[in-house]
Amino acid sequence: MFESLFSGILFLRFLVLGLSFGFLYEVCKFTKLITKNNIWIVNVVKFIYFSLIGTCFCVFLLKYTNGRVFFYTIFASILGIILEQISIGFFFTKFYNMVYNVFAKAVSKIKTTKFGSKLLR
Repeated sequence: MFESLFSGILFLRFLVLGLSFGFLYEVCKFTKLITKNNIWIVNVVKFIYFSLIGTCFCVFLLKYTNGRVFFYTIFASILGIILEQISIGFFFTKFYNMVYNVFAKAVSKIKTTKFGSKLLR
């Protein structure tokens, strides 16, 4: 009785959780862009990301389903990640590429000055 009564609410909660996981993945992709695909930093960030989402998923399972794993909670989380990548992820990618280009131009202008070349040596 309990599972069928609150299954819609649980689905939405885990869908939002999946959307937040997708947003965190966008942050991981931004660090990949900043570090210019440095394999060590990218692997450390991915390890932190997967540790964080695994922990958050387990906490959500314990809090909202008393530790029981339902198929629709896993499906909702995966669906949230996919929806974020398809819809909002495109705009995040455009935004952080724009931000990166602005900072890269600013740093290159600072490097060309006499003070900047000493500062960024």
